Amino acid sequence: GAVVWLAIDGILLARGTEEAPIVFTAIADDSDGYDSNNSSIVSAEGAWKNIVFTGTGSSDSIVEYAHVRYGGQGENTCPYAYLGGPCMKYYGAVRIDSADLKITHATLENNLGIAIYTEGDANPTIESSIIRDTKEAIETPTTTIGGYGISIGPDSDPTVTDNTYANNAEDMVYRE
Repeated sequence: GAVVWLAIDGILLARGTEEAPIVFTAIADDSDGYDSNNSSIVSAEGAWKNIVFTGTGSSDSIVEYAHVRYGGQGENTCPYAYLGGPCMKYYGAVRIDSADLKITHATLENNLGIAIYTEGDANPTIESSIIRDTKEAIETPTTTIGGYGISIGPDSDPTVTDNTYANNAEDMVYRE
């Protein structure tokens, strides 16, 4: 399938409400009652790649009362299978690279590998959110990765408070 992602190198203000959240999801996701692709195909974890917040220019971004579903598609780092491939790398359904944005009252569900991935000098605030049903993913033919709610890179220092984690292959937070 196609690799689909949303790259933010500026400010994204995604402010929904509890009654009308903003939804980032796969085209085959009909769970809100709207059939956007006129098909009976059911969406799966990793159907699209991710939302990427890059650099300090993204630091004033806010994701509030938003749902992120079916993201987390991996990237094949050895596409010609020299090592018996695939060799997959996962960067989360939401990838935060050296940005200090705020995620609050969000629901991240049915994602693949990692729901939220922070790297570089990222110091986001992730609070009062629900992170659930993150599925473990294939890394190589003999190993799997994740199912993590949040994966924190060695140079990142997010503020993570009052979140709920449920039914992730590996609940909670993983620090590299």
